[in-house]
Parts: sequence; C-alpha cells; structure tokens
Amino acid sequence: MRALFRLLLLVLLPLPAVGPALATIPPMTSPAQLCEAAIVSTERTERLPERMMGAIAVVETGRADAASGTTRPWPWTINAEGQGFFFASEQQAIEAVRALQARGVRSIDVGCMQINLMFHPDAFASLDQAFDPGANARFAARFLTALRTTHRDWPAAIAAYHSETPALGAAYRQLVLARWDRPGMTVGAARYADFAPRSARYHDFLPHILVYGAFANAIDALPTATALR
Repeated sequence: MRALFRLLLLVLLPLPAVGPALATIPPMTSPAQLCEAAIVSTERTERLPERMMGAIAVVETGRADAASGTTRPWPWTINAEGQGFFFASEQQAIEAVRALQARGVRSIDVGCMQINLMFHPDAFASLDQAFDPGANARFAARFLTALRTTHRDWPAAIAAYHSETPALGAAYRQLVLARWDRPGMTVGAARYADFAPRSARYHDFLPHILVYGAFANAIDALPTATALR
C-alpha cells in the first residue's frame, strides 16, 4: 500500500517547467547582425534614408553569409595598404590593427563602415570603440551628413564618402546604388527633401578636400577583402 501511495505521488507531482525556461534563452547574435542592427538604429536616429548605410556597409565589408549565401556586412574588418581582411573576432581585428600601427602603418579602415583611423583620428576613444558597431555606424552617419551638407545630395555624399577623385567616387557610388536598389534615388530624395542638417553640428570634421584629397590618390582603390581563418 505504501509503495502504491509513493507511486501516486510521483505521478501527481508537477513536472519541471522546462518549456518556459528554454524560451527565455536569447538567440545567438551573429557579427553580421551586430552591423545590421547598429546601422538600422543609426539611420533612424540620424534621419538618414532607409537602407543607404546598409548598402554602403555591404560594399565596404560585405562577405557571403554561410547560412543564407547573401552578402552581409562584417564588423571585424580592416583595410590597409590596399588590402582588406576579415577576422573571426573583434580581438583578432584589434590585434591586427596594433601590429600594423607598430610597423608604421597609419591609414587603416576599420569596422562595419570602414572609418579611416588616420584621417579621422578623433573619431574614437579607443580601438575597442572603433570596432563597436554602434559607435562605428554613428560616426559614419555624421560624416555622411556632413558630406551631404557640402555636396547637397546623397548620391554625391556617397561618392565622397569613398573618394573626392571623380572617377573613383563615381564608380563607388554606382556600386552602392546597385546594392541600395534605388538607381534613381527618387524615393529617398522625396522622403528627405525637407532635411537640412545643421552644419555647425559637424564642425569637428576637417574640410572634405583635406580628408580625402591625398588619400584618394594613395590607396583609394576599391577594397578586395581577404578572409583570414
């Protein structure tokens, strides 16, 4: 009788709540998602046309996603001396930048939006911040807006983001527009026709001709990324 009673207790006792506990485990975030989330958030807060920065990021740091096969931006990317590199982690990318700097290389593009550390020396407080997708995207947005203030439209700002040399800037602009899938840019231009950025907010940027003049002639070829394993 006692054995039967113990058996009934085991049957009637509630089972552990496995389902809800598993449901609270957050999904894994991929490096590409870090870039994409930071870019979408920054476009909204800085009032940039939707998907414009995303298109720039894919041209700058795009690599094939193993799962989907689509091209997505990668945050642990650097470009120096005309060659691009993807890294598996932020720490690996930081160590690579430090190694380049130790042997005297100064012109190094970093992060989702490939901000140049030599021409924007005050953009970030540290390399950790430079590779932070949010900080990297915010600086890129401010720089793009400053370029738009000078050039008066987004296509010209996109070209200047890469180079003030007309041929190089034009080729880059076409790559971005193709990724953006808005060749005429009429939707973005109409939606943001009332947008007049306050140039005083961007006083910390050097004149654009000083930023990209010499750089364009030196290493401004379109980056060819090399995956490091």
